[in-house]
Amino acid sequence: MKTSNLRSSGVTQSQVNRQASNDALDALETALAAPGPGRELDWLNKVTAALDTFVAAIDHQSATSRSDEGLLSQIVTSEPRLAWQIDRLEKELDDIRASARSLRDQITPEPDAPLVDVADIRNRLTSIANRYQSHRAREADLVFEAIDVDLGDGG
Repeated sequence: MKTSNLRSSGVTQSQVNRQASNDALDALETALAAPGPGRELDWLNKVTAALDTFVAAIDHQSATSRSDEGLLSQIVTSEPRLAWQIDRLEKELDDIRASARSLRDQITPEPDAPLVDVADIRNRLTSIANRYQSHRAREADLVFEAIDVDLGDGG
């Protein structure tokens, strides 16, 4: 498969998906940065809504990139030497998605819930966000190595 075919068929969709994930991550970080003490349930509702959006965005990104038309699938076909790195990236994203879902299940807002530990939730979600940003950087490096295209999203 020629690089030009990859560029025309996979890169644009990858850029769109990465931008959607980045926007969702920005919204999550904004929700996390809001003050929580004294308004824990309201804070938690905003954080969980932002987390739901982030998880949906990375789920879509993962599914699209793994489809036959997805950029990573196309790279495996055109550059088999990179298959192990792509496999590692996919497993890493699966782990990030599972961590985000697990935490989401643990922090489901309940009106009668005792105490919301704002600092703990912030720390745990910040860790997931940092892992995702590192993942994005490694993916961008791999794409650049494979087809000499900068995904152009800073991440």
